[in-house]
Amino acid sequence: MQSRPCTQDALANPMSSTSNTMNSGERKRQYMKLIERGNELQKEMAAHSTDSTCAIKEVSYLVNESNKLINFTTTNNHAESTSEALMDSQVMKISHEIVTDVVNIVCNLEFSTEEYCAAIR
Repeated sequence: MQSRPCTQDALANPMSSTSNTMNSGERKRQYMKLIERGNELQKEMAAHSTDSTCAIKEVSYLVNESNKLINFTTTNNHAESTSEALMDSQVMKISHEIVTDVVNIVCNLEFSTEEYCAAIR
C-alpha cells in the first residue's frame, strides 16, 4: 500500500499569524483543526495509508502546537478556559492513541533474517 507524504505543513501554523494575545475563540478554532487532523491521522493509520515515521512526526507536531496553544492561557485563566483545557486533553488523547497504534504496528512486523540477508546481497 502506498503511503502519502507527511502533511504537518498542510495545517496552518496556529502561531504564525497571531500575537501573544490570541483570544479564546481563535485558540478553540486552532484546537479544532488539531483535533480534526488527529482524527484524520487515526483513520489513515487504520487504513495503513501513512507510515509510522510520518505518523510520529505528525503526532509531535500536534502535541507541540497544542502545548503552544495552552501556554496562551495564564494560570489564573485556566478555570475560565475549561473548554480549551478539555480540547487540549482531547489532542493529547488522540496523540496517545496514534502512538499506541504505531507501536502495535511496529511490534507486529515480522522480521525475517533470510529476507534481510537476501535483500542486501
